[in-house]
Amino acid sequence: MGKTCSIREEYDTVQYRFWLIPDFSKDRSVIIFKAHHSMGDGLSISTMFMQMNDTYDSSALSGFKPQTLLFRIFTYLSFPLLLLKFLAKYGPVP
Repeated sequence: MGKTCSIREEYDTVQYRFWLIPDFSKDRSVIIFKAHHSMGDGLSISTMFMQMNDTYDSSALSGFKPQTLLFRIFTYLSFPLLLLKFLAKYGPVP
């Protein structure tokens, strides 16, 4: 399995794989998941597996750091400027 998971996937194929081992132990099954890092970050992948689990507990999710009002205002005001900078550099996206 280690050798299989270390093989790089071609870019024109699916960038994720699942392996199911139904009889891993007496009363357990195992799902092995391999994905390209662009499929999600650690939080989204862990959330996906927690939702697949019978013992899903939303309080176990790590929270996001709350942003200050000043930071949110800065983010909203700077986005149009960043968009203009992108368009000036790369042109309109088809």
